Amino acid sequence: MAEELKSNDDAPVATATAVETPTSNYVSGTTWNCKNCGMNNPISNWKCLACFSSMKRSMQKDKNVRQRNRAKRQQKREELKYAKKTTTTGKDDESKPDATAAAEETNAAAEAAKTATETETPVALPYKLSGEIPKAMKALVKEKAGKGFVLKTDEPVPVPQEDELLIRSFSVSICGSDSILYDWSKDAQSIAKVPFIPGHEAAGLIVGVGKNCRFRIGERVAIENHFYCGECYQCSINRKDICANLTQFGHGNGTRYGGCCEYYVVKEKYAYRLKADISWRDAALLEPLGVAHNACEQADLNYGRDRDGKTTGAAQAAKKETVLIVGCGSIGCMAVAVAKTMALTGTVIACDVVDDKLEVAKTMGADVVFNASKLKGSLQEKILALTENVGVGKIIECSGHSPTIEQLFGCLRKGGAIVLVGLPKSAITLKNPMQDLVFRSIQIRTIHGRRIFRTWNKTEKLLADKKINLDPLVSHVLPLSEFETGYKAVASGKALKVVFDLTK
Repeated sequence: MAEELKSNDDAPVATATAVETPTSNYVSGTTWNCKNCGMNNPISNWKCLACFSSMKRSMQKDKNVRQRNRAKRQQKREELKYAKKTTTTGKDDESKPDATAAAEETNAAAEAAKTATETETPVALPYKLSGEIPKAMKALVKEKAGKGFVLKTDEPVPVPQEDELLIRSFSVSICGSDSILYDWSKDAQSIAKVPFIPGHEAAGLIVGVGKNCRFRIGERVAIENHFYCGECYQCSINRKDICANLTQFGHGNGTRYGGCCEYYVVKEKYAYRLKADISWRDAALLEPLGVAHNACEQADLNYGRDRDGKTTGAAQAAKKETVLIVGCGSIGCMAVAVAKTMALTGTVIACDVVDDKLEVAKTMGADVVFNASKLKGSLQEKILALTENVGVGKIIECSGHSPTIEQLFGCLRKGGAIVLVGLPKSAITLKNPMQDLVFRSIQIRTIHGRRIFRTWNKTEKLLADKKINLDPLVSHVLPLSEFETGYKAVASGKALKVVFDLTK
């Protein structure tokens, strides 16, 4: 079978051309033969998910090779034809010196005209733009260290490089880390470099493409803000989300640009092409929604689902887990909604210290909510009372509050799992590590961002299928000119998500 596949794969190479050999998996017509897995079937019902992402690129590469070879063969034919014609003319001109001199003068004039034409021909640009792109734009900028941003109206519109997209920004949402960048705290100074344009939760329309890009003008994209290098060990094992050389969009780290401007450039490999007809607002919120989804998957709540999201026998046989969501900010409330869509989720408990946020969590699907600051006893006592003295099976911690995290290990059942999403600002101390940690045989996991681009596909589908509604989370939709209002609302703790509409 292996020899047969090898023979099929080598067939097109032998018949290609001696000038240049195609190196893709493409065979002919609409039939595809994968060198990696050996599959060979029509593109219309392609099954190999591992190789599908490179299929069109390989087909295009093969097509380009064939076109270049065809051009080389045509050029050689023209050269042979010209040489034959020159030889014939030379024999006739031996008796016609005057005619030869005249021909030489004509050739010299033609060569001079050709040189002049080539000199006047403009150099081809390494990119293509749609019409009516302005020279200057409106942008929110942190130009120097210190609190606040400056709204500029004369920021130059960037030009895409060969591997970059020029994107017309349509929607950007404020993240908790954006508030830190606004205040320019010590934490902000450790993750960002001035000058930069903020806004890493962004979506927009492609209006310009570099010559090496596969995406097209007019396609909608959302931005993966974890800029991976593609060369380190983490990237080699498909963990680009935790790249060893990670830089970030909207932080002045690896790029000046973020989403809070009318136009920005980003490398094509960091753009997620939208497939569904979701709103611009929801497209921008795919980034934080992906964090919540990644956390729920790390808690194994999606165990027993196939690639299409259908429940398998394993999930049906497994016992559903009680899930505790700690911290009902935007990520926590999204985690509530995502958890309710997963196969192993049973009762969802949510806690916070702000009653308004608890109301939103309940709207997003939480079965039980309580204010942790108003408990008469300890957090552990409350959870044990709600779970018949067993404890919860899964905890997704989104508050980053160290004293609260210290209490959570006693809330887990034996064999449970806790996923840390929030960012603790102080040390976490376990008072009883033997009983709360070792003897419980628990799993402690953390996340940083989304799985690229697997998580994006799943969260977009959840929104497109109306399984998650993000309306309760969004308290403000503002034009960029009212950015001060948006940041003040987030800083007050009353707003969960503030979205800037760049079309206003």
